[in-house]
Amino acid sequence: MSANSRAGFANGTMYCQNVQSDSVTKTLGGTGADTVSVTFKKTFKQVPKVIVERTSSSVTTNYVSAKTVNGFTLNISSSSLTTVVTYDYIAMDDSYLE
Repeated sequence: MSANSRAGFANGTMYCQNVQSDSVTKTLGGTGADTVSVTFKKTFKQVPKVIVERTSSSVTTNYVSAKTVNGFTLNISSSSLTTVVTYDYIAMDDSYLE
C-alpha cells in the first residue's frame, strides 16, 4: 500500500478509508426471483465495492446490481421458497464520505 492510498492491503490486513456494513432481511415471495433495494447510511463520493454474504443456506444464488453512491440492488434466486433470508454486506471506497 502506498503512502498516498486510502484503501488497500498490506501484510494480510485490509485498509480502507470508508467502510459501511449492515444486514438486510427479505421474505422471499415464492416466485424464484426477488430483489432488495439497499440504501447506504451515508452517501459515498464514488461508487463503492460491495461484498455480500448470505447467512441462510436456502438461497441458491445472489448477485449485486445497480450500484450507486447511495446503495445497490441485491438480486436473489431461490426457486419457489417463501422463507426469510438474511444477508450481511460491506461497502467500501477510497474517498472521503460526504
